Amino acid sequence: EITPEREDIVRRIVDEGHTIGLHTYCHNYEKLYSSVDAFLEDYEKVCLKIYEVAGVRPSIFRFPGGSKNHYGKQIIDSVAEEMERRGYCYYDWNVSAEDSVGKPTSYSIRANIFKDVFRYDTPVILMHDSATNALTVSMLADIIKEIKEAGYEFDTLDHRECCQF
Repeated sequence: EITPEREDIVRRIVDEGHTIGLHTYCHNYEKLYSSVDAFLEDYEKVCLKIYEVAGVRPSIFRFPGGSKNHYGKQIIDSVAEEMERRGYCYYDWNVSAEDSVGKPTSYSIRANIFKDVFRYDTPVILMHDSATNALTVSMLADIIKEIKEAGYEFDTLDHRECCQF
């Protein structure tokens, strides 16, 4: 949910040239994946809110749980087809920090990223920031530095092909 406190963050993201990729508004898997219409309604809610706050219409999104999760297996293909028809592209990831599972540590987050990141020419790393997980954000600068030192460059997802499972 985009609370008033977070609206400044959303505007800053756009002002600094980053690309906003949407997830969904409620992140309630049972509700989102109950039907195609339920997913689309929730998505449109967050899309409208971003437009109201920052004046942009994001064109990229990520399915909560990824495009191959067991909650949405009955409808994800239909949702993806409809979202693509509407001009949206969904992204998955090929590297995961596993920082929203269990009780991550700085060691586990780093190990999860670096066991896979260099296997790909263009890795897409799944990481989370939230009120319950400040650890990832605190480690991010060092992770970025190490990946750059290995010769990688960073860019926004809208400058690359969709990464899908």
